[in-house]
Order: sequence, then structure tokens, then C-alpha cells
Amino acid sequence: MATYKSDTDLCAASGHLAFEMSQCNYTIRRLATKDYGEDVFLHNTLLTSFTIHARNLEDFLFGKQKYSDDMIASHYFDNPSIWRTVCPKPSKTLDIATQKVNKLTAHLTYTRETNKGFYWLWVDIHKDLYEIIGKFVDNVPQNRIDRYIAEFRNDWGWSAQLPHSNQFQL
Repeated sequence: MATYKSDTDLCAASGHLAFEMSQCNYTIRRLATKDYGEDVFLHNTLLTSFTIHARNLEDFLFGKQKYSDDMIASHYFDNPSIWRTVCPKPSKTLDIATQKVNKLTAHLTYTRETNKGFYWLWVDIHKDLYEIIGKFVDNVPQNRIDRYIAEFRNDWGWSAQLPHSNQFQL
């Protein structure tokens, strides 16, 4: 199901990508710096927000168009194979996180309680997304993306300073 949009339409739609990036970045900063104190409910709200926005970004970057209005990265290239060539494969961390988001966050399932002991490696997820978004920004025609996307991408670099051990166990 091919989708062809004008450069103007793609640039306008990329504002939604900028929103997902900013929300993902905001929540990971709050989680990584423990900017929720002892408030377990705030922590869970931040974690839920982070996982949903991270999944949306992963769907954009790696997704196949399921519905006619789905926005995916390959739409931004004249030849979708360009994106498939330069886009890194999803890491094992991203693959596992997506499965867990589907089972623990986005859907109410009977298997939730069997996932006790799972760790959300949120810093690793953030770093992986940062690398792939960087590839997208570096390769996409710049007139097709909102100028804020490059700025958000640059702001994401702060996570490179964090240890990989930031995690939360269920």
C-alpha cells in the first residue's frame, strides 16, 4: 500500500514525529534522573508514556504500513529502498521492548503477571532510537521534515552520557 505525499504534506506531518520525539525525550529524562521522587504512580505514568512514545517511534522507523493513514519513515524518501538500506536493524533491546509494550502497556492481557522480573532498559531503548533517528535525519531530504526534528535529535545526545544500567524491574 504505497503512500505518496507532497514535500509540504510530509513536512507538516513530521510535526507529529517531532511530538513523539519530544515526549519520549522528556519522559526518559524524568525517569533517568528519578525526577519522580518516591511517587510510584508518577513513575508508572512516566514509564507508560515513555514506552508508548518509544513504540510509536519504532513503528515509524521500522514499520510497514498497516492502515492507509499510517506514517512511516520510508514515505519520506523518493525510493523507499533508500531508507531500508541506511536504516539499522532494530536491536534486540528494541525488539523485546516492543513485545513488552504490547503485552504490558498497550493491551490488557492475561499474561501480564507472567512478566514479573522483566527490566525496562529505558536508557538503552532511548540510545537505540537516538541512533536510528539520527540516520533518518541525516538521510531524509531536509525540506520534508520540520526543522525541530533536527533540534530534538541533537538534544537527545545527552543520553549517551548515562550508564546502561538505568532500568526498572516489574
